[in-house]
Amino acid sequence: MKKVLLVTKDLMPFKLLFETYCWIKDNTDFIVAIVAEGKSAEEWREKNVPLLTEGDISTEQVYAIMAAMKPDCVVTGLSSPNNLEDSIGLIANTTHTKLAVISDTWGAISRVDKAQPDFIFAMDAFDAGLCAAKFPDAHISVIGDITRKITPPEDVSRVCDKIQRTGKNLILITGQNPGYTDDIIRIIRDSVAMEPQNCAVVVRLHPKFKGLPEEKPLRDLIETFPPGTVVEIDGSTDEIASCARIVVSVFKTVLRVGSIAHRTAISVVTPKTVAGMKKSTGLSQYPLAMMGNCLEISKPTLLSKIPRHDAYVPKEFNPAVVLEIFK
Repeated sequence: MKKVLLVTKDLMPFKLLFETYCWIKDNTDFIVAIVAEGKSAEEWREKNVPLLTEGDISTEQVYAIMAAMKPDCVVTGLSSPNNLEDSIGLIANTTHTKLAVISDTWGAISRVDKAQPDFIFAMDAFDAGLCAAKFPDAHISVIGDITRKITPPEDVSRVCDKIQRTGKNLILITGQNPGYTDDIIRIIRDSVAMEPQNCAVVVRLHPKFKGLPEEKPLRDLIETFPPGTVVEIDGSTDEIASCARIVVSVFKTVLRVGSIAHRTAISVVTPKTVAGMKKSTGLSQYPLAMMGNCLEISKPTLLSKIPRHDAYVPKEFNPAVVLEIFK
């Protein structure tokens, strides 16, 4: 009987590996165990999935887990920063255990620092090329994109539609690292100031930084929007992205969600945001924009006049591809 150890930290790797976990449990007799940290640990608990351990974990504990479980394979996400996942990946290498990594965004493979994956599951052909450039000896397969069309609950959709029936453009801003999220907020604030009567803005900062000192300057900056333009809507960020008129970030997954739903996705391009994207993904331009499924702005823009773009149509995520590890 095969044994698989899954390792996660951020929310997107959790989504990938939770679907993989469910598929393995439903379709095989494999034993699956999970080590998690960060936001992903909370998500596993909410799904009532037991964890071997969570939070800070020492190298000695990892070796003890590996010795006790003797997994046939370790499968990790590619969170940013890639701490626990990369560390356990390296231990998989040193214990001669197969190591697989699953990519949730273009360029995520650049986050692997110490480990040497045997298998890489990429989002699409472009992502596979990036993976092959870094790890030419790895077995690389396209597993698809976990992002999909979101059907928001009726109450969320109703609120969004009500706002937009008044003639206002509903704009969703999604923050990333605090080091450059201020550029996103400033450019959209100044864009809204050009036509405040036409705009309603929802701002969602990155949950990873909630309550931390870095968050306060961003909250203060949000207060500088034109009076009455910032609104609150109940619902998840993805749900709002699927029914807003405009979705704004730098390279966050929510841009893919918005583009899939035929919303206008905007990547904010400044020296700081490009530097942040390059640090996280190794890329200087967001591939969704390269493909024509997202727009780019670098200065305040009249958002009511911004053109439409083609919708993003990704290949559906197929967790069955992970069985290639055992062929």
